[in-house]
Amino acid sequence: MRFIGADLHKKSITFCAVEKDDNQIRVVQRQRILCSEAERMEAFLQKCMPCELTVEATIGYEWFAELASKLAQRVVLAHAGKLRIIAESTRKTDKIDAYVLAEFLARDMIPAAWRPTA
Repeated sequence: MRFIGADLHKKSITFCAVEKDDNQIRVVQRQRILCSEAERMEAFLQKCMPCELTVEATIGYEWFAELASKLAQRVVLAHAGKLRIIAESTRKTDKIDAYVLAEFLARDMIPAAWRPTA
């Protein structure tokens, strides 16, 4: 099982896929994809299957969560305010944020946000 952290922005998404062996987290793949490249996102997720994915609850996350839900076994919407380690980090990069999301998902430590259903 792979665990994917997705750092979503207006124009791009940075992905980090990890695997967990015992208590060790190992990065297996990273990729930055433009939001306009849905086919590349789907191809990336297919390569990572089976997988679970998390993305922070930010403005405009809905389209991405919908796309990811088609391929990932589980999509967790992370509560950005409760995920303080990213918000308070002094070394903020998209790459680090995506890794932290993936690691927290692998360790089942994501503070989930409420996600409205259609």
